[in-house]
Amino acid sequence: MRRSILVLSLLLVPALAAWVKIPSTPATAKAEAVRAEAAILGLWSRFQPEKEGDPQRFYYFHKGGIGLFRYGRMGLTYTQTFRYDVGSGTLNLTFNKGGEAFKVAYSLKGDVLTLAQDPRMGGEQSYTKRPPPVSTDIEAFNHPMARLWTQQVSDGKENVGFRMYQLQAPTIDGRGVGWYHEGDFAEWSTETLEYRRTGDRLSLFFPVRNERHVTDIKEGTDGDVRTLALTEDPRNFWHPRTYRDGGPGFTMMVAGGPLPYHVPGHGAYRAHSCPHGR
Repeated sequence: MRRSILVLSLLLVPALAAWVKIPSTPATAKAEAVRAEAAILGLWSRFQPEKEGDPQRFYYFHKGGIGLFRYGRMGLTYTQTFRYDVGSGTLNLTFNKGGEAFKVAYSLKGDVLTLAQDPRMGGEQSYTKRPPPVSTDIEAFNHPMARLWTQQVSDGKENVGFRMYQLQAPTIDGRGVGWYHEGDFAEWSTETLEYRRTGDRLSLFFPVRNERHVTDIKEGTDGDVRTLALTEDPRNFWHPRTYRDGGPGFTMMVAGGPLPYHVPGHGAYRAHSCPHGR
């Protein structure tokens, strides 16, 4: 009889263990969440673009629940930011611009992240892990043109946006490279450009769209802030626009393109802080 009871007990213990879910402690749950987030951190790309004009699409997960989704072509992209947290086999994404929230089932196999239902592309999509973002400080290349030339705009509802020429220092013949950003700190477009200043004339070339433009420019001041006025701004439909000196700036390069604001944890603060990164 005792032997029968012992055998029955041995059979019941595994069955009960499978049926009764033993609750995890807060410490255990926190440790699991930390491990899950650590595994998802970094840049996950659908393509591996090599030259301007190649397709580009990636998710970037920064520590602290900050993320972004960028798509378009290398040299001409659109970026959307989001907040995220990692659950048990799920990613919870909330996009900052419109507040859309998604609970996305995902799987990780080596360096491949698969989203069961991609919130931006639809259907199942897979992304491969790429090298981490690179921080560069353009202040080292001190030059009066190497600035964040910015016009801030407001829609009257406390939403602040920007139009920005972000220029790097030119060579001795006045040639340089940079980017044009337009949007706000939740979503923006970024376009690669080449420029050459000759006296009071500025030549601009946008390689992906294969556009060349020339405009007169005029330097001035607004109070104690330097300004740069473009007589025929090609990104203002050839209408005049004046930009203010936003400083030498901090550039965080993510897959070949910069962010027009500072991301916590990547170098020293330089110019624009990221509201949703605080």
